[in-house]
Amino acid sequence: MKKLFLSLLTVLLTTNTGFSQDFRNSSWGDSMEKVKTLEKATSVSKEEHGLEYALAYTGWVVGFKAVTVYAFVDSKLARGIYRILKQKPQDPSLTKGSFTTKMRKI
Repeated sequence: MKKLFLSLLTVLLTTNTGFSQDFRNSSWGDSMEKVKTLEKATSVSKEEHGLEYALAYTGWVVGFKAVTVYAFVDSKLARGIYRILKQKPQDPSLTKGSFTTKMRKI
């Protein structure tokens, strides 16, 4: 059940919803500097992996403690990843249905 939940979370977080932002407040192809100005969460690291760079932030995603990672290729935003850190939501009234509804909004 936990794997199903995390799989659903991954699909919902990576689906293009047609909004002007592709990942959080950023768009694919944004520069690292632009992402830094748009992201309001707490910065935790900047890493270099060959030609790729990553920025990581901690915060809350639909009620769950999470790390948000922005991955850059050729200095442009190419991927966004959420890693849920806390299994229980911040809001104990969060149900499976309300979680799905909130995930569709981000």
